[in-house]
Amino acid sequence: MGGHDDCRRHEAARGRGIASRHVTRFDVHMSKGLRALLVVHGFITMAAGIVLTVAPTLIPSAVGIHLEPSANVLAYLLAGAEFGLAVLSFGGSRLTDSRALRLIVWTFIAFHGSSGVLEVYSYAQGASGAILGNVAARAVIIGLFAYLSRDDPNSDPTDDSEGL
Repeated sequence: MGGHDDCRRHEAARGRGIASRHVTRFDVHMSKGLRALLVVHGFITMAAGIVLTVAPTLIPSAVGIHLEPSANVLAYLLAGAEFGLAVLSFGGSRLTDSRALRLIVWTFIAFHGSSGVLEVYSYAQGASGAILGNVAARAVIIGLFAYLSRDDPNSDPTDDSEGL
């Protein structure tokens, strides 16, 4: 039986309250890599949030940005975003829904991509060259999310129950 029949059986089982998950070799491989990346990403973003909260000038000063104490609110707002991304990362690492995981991955790609572009813009306006290291790190993160969430070329393109 093909992909559509498998999906109908899966949907029918779900409707009867039977927990069933159609897993392929590709799903398991994708799960390990993407889930590991999501967990690592969660810890890194959580750590950044903690540092931005406890020592709000530390991370900005590493790239040549010096904040006055009255501007710490900017670091605190960024910390809030980092904590939200950490929750999304950890939560995403436990999901099985491919559409939800795809949305999370694209959210991180958009966040890191736009942040990288804005950091380059900041550099062009005179920010320290140290910020380019952060841009490079974001490029690696984007590449990892894109690579680990790619579609299985052998999957049925009409069956969205498998892979990312």
